[in-house]
Amino acid sequence: MFDDFLHALPRPNGRPCVGRITLLHPVGRGAMGVVYAGWHDHLDIPVAVKFLLGDSGADDRLVRFRREAQILATIDEPAVVRVLDFGMEGEVPYLVMEWVPGKGLDTVVDTVGQLTEAEVLTVLRDVGQALIALHDKNVIHRDIKPSNLLLRSFDGRIKIADLGIAKQLNRQDLIQTQTVVGTPAFMSPEQIQSPQNVGPHSDLFSLGVTAYHLLTGQMPFNGSSVWDTMYRVCHHPIPHPSDFNIEISDVTWKTLNALTEKEVGRRLSRACRLLDALPGASIPFRTAVLDAAKPGFSPNAPVASTDSTQMGTDITAGRSQSAGTMTFTPHRTQPIQSLLFCQCLQNDFIAPYDALQVHAHAEGLANGYDTLSPPNRLHVGWEEATRLVGTDPTSGPMVRAVASCAEAEHVGMVYIRDWHDKEDPKQKPELDFFGMHCLMGTWGARLIDVLESYSRDRRRSMVVDATGINDCADTPLLKLLGNWLEPDELAHVPIGVIGVWTNVKIHYLLYDLKTRGGFQNLATCSELIASPDREAHAATLRHLATVLNVRVFDRIEPFLAFLGVTPVEPHRSAVHARPTFADFVH
Repeated sequence: MFDDFLHALPRPNGRPCVGRITLLHPVGRGAMGVVYAGWHDHLDIPVAVKFLLGDSGADDRLVRFRREAQILATIDEPAVVRVLDFGMEGEVPYLVMEWVPGKGLDTVVDTVGQLTEAEVLTVLRDVGQALIALHDKNVIHRDIKPSNLLLRSFDGRIKIADLGIAKQLNRQDLIQTQTVVGTPAFMSPEQIQSPQNVGPHSDLFSLGVTAYHLLTGQMPFNGSSVWDTMYRVCHHPIPHPSDFNIEISDVTWKTLNALTEKEVGRRLSRACRLLDALPGASIPFRTAVLDAAKPGFSPNAPVASTDSTQMGTDITAGRSQSAGTMTFTPHRTQPIQSLLFCQCLQNDFIAPYDALQVHAHAEGLANGYDTLSPPNRLHVGWEEATRLVGTDPTSGPMVRAVASCAEAEHVGMVYIRDWHDKEDPKQKPELDFFGMHCLMGTWGARLIDVLESYSRDRRRSMVVDATGINDCADTPLLKLLGNWLEPDELAHVPIGVIGVWTNVKIHYLLYDLKTRGGFQNLATCSELIASPDREAHAATLRHLATVLNVRVFDRIEPFLAFLGVTPVEPHRSAVHARPTFADFVH
């Protein structure tokens, strides 16, 4: 019995402990395991601890459990739940993972009803990006469904969880591939008919079914029995959402059909192809959706208890006295009063060369291209990169400015990034000229790692993916801003632009915001923009100030004051587990 195991654990501080983890509160139980909220006493962070239930030596569950830890440890992707440790306490194995303050999308939909079309497209985009990272590592999840997609309540980001039945291609599958594994209603036809042939296309089918459920609240292949459901998966088309009084655009309907084609050869079967089919933006979730994702328990650092008997009883029973409190970051309650545009703050452009060589070179060679020194013509160079981000970006100029705006509830934040597909014929001329850069799913395409914690706050920020030089013409950027601002606000709302390539991307964006968008109160900051050509940098700043009437600040503090923002120090805890460039810069 697990409760007997729990009572037998050591209690050095009055609460049960495994390794360096103090257990605080049970948060979930399934067929294979039980999950506890805990506190890592050495790292001083909240964690989730997953225990394997039952006799771990009786079948292949221990092998699968250990493999889940190994797979998660190899994935460096913000949208996949990170693993911190794996261990054994007596005969019971456990997995220590990052604490995700949120709930599964199944629970969210049960609470607030189906998501809007825009929200479902955002889920597709986020999960699609994560699947690129998984599939590049030859990992097939095999159980994509709403309950395995965790929505973080405080910023609306998606985390993929539970790789317990994942398969690694080109490696002996320790779960017999002749056996049907997964959740029947979300399986692909090949997962049912020929499990040995699952691949990336299988995860995309499951994602399509998941999106349909989130959009309609219904299952597209719902049968009277498991076998009937599996037959419908293999032979029935998905019904149009209008059958359930849900109206969607033709583009979304076409995408759902492409994801759920029965034949693999006709299916939209690669995550990068999915991203091509979607609008190039990520849209904030409604406040009601984020509220529905609030966890029932929020772990805090434990205070030593001397009443071990009482505390042990409370934990086992699912209650906790002083083990944690219900603390949530409030959602935005005031309207957007200023905007910050972050242009191309990506590793390919502004990471120090050492970091690029360590990460991008190995990754590039594995994908058939060489990114070593220099990785592409668009990199601003060592001097400009370190001027912009500092030798320790966790506390450098860029992250301090962005963190300050992230703390200000009235600032809307727009992240524009290059996002390229090396197999897209339309993008080939640019990639041939500039070199392979910002390719979908690669380390170089990320927003600078230490900004990742601030890059997708779904309450008041968006990520816009661009493939061309003119962002206002090539993306729905101006239309999206209409969701935040009224037409009569365009002339006076403060707009700040930071990022790279002062004389190209920054200049074009400011010009288009004024001429196409009608914004008049524009500003930039010379400390937060960069170009490898310092003369062109200075000349562009003079042109912006004298011709476009853009306010050009020399220092960060007055630039932030222009946006109505008080400078703050970034929360180092927000980036403690992410790799930083300081690890490579000496």
